[in-house]
Amino acid sequence: MSKSEEKDVFRELQEHLDKMPIGFPATESGSDIRVLKHLFTPKEAEIAMLLKFGWERDLETLDTIYKRTDDKSISKEELGNILDGMGRKGLIMTKKESDQKYYGNAMLIVGIFEFQVNKLNKEFIKDFHDYFDEGWLPETLKVKGAQLRTIPVEKSIEFELNVSKFDKVQELLKTTDGPYMVANCICKQLQDIEEQPCKVTTRREICMGFGHAAKLYID
Repeated sequence: MSKSEEKDVFRELQEHLDKMPIGFPATESGSDIRVLKHLFTPKEAEIAMLLKFGWERDLETLDTIYKRTDDKSISKEELGNILDGMGRKGLIMTKKESDQKYYGNAMLIVGIFEFQVNKLNKEFIKDFHDYFDEGWLPETLKVKGAQLRTIPVEKSIEFELNVSKFDKVQELLKTTDGPYMVANCICKQLQDIEEQPCKVTTRREICMGFGHAAKLYID
């Protein structure tokens, strides 16, 4: 693939991802393409454009996705292997139910960025900062409550402020089927690399609750 073709596939991917509920807008500086190149190979970018956006219930099977490909030189098995690899890299949404696998595009935030836990480096962080400031945040702020949609159900909702206790977490673990996973906080890891570590705790598996984005809003 030539450099011009490679550039085109990443631009096409940006335009494809920009159709999601929280899009992936283009930037004048090219930070959008730089972020995508950190994450996707050219082949993965092509494959990602076969996918639709979807949370857990909207993900699609390999059979459905394979029907969309024009490149019949790739077998369904090869496509599945690439999609599985993209899932492990945190580029897409995946799930498995009753030996059936499902796939779909993920949004940048909350999604691909958070999936980069344990994979961050300074070069990606710099381009991500640039893109967050130039593209993603301004676009997201255009619509109030852009990551949420209110659905009227014509019923009142009683507001209760509940703070769960540790015992509640233990009870959830006892009554919920696994598997379970403990992950590091992506925001804490980012700040460690930027040499601005958390001053409250050295533990990294405690989430800041979208702290990185909140910090950027304040700054």
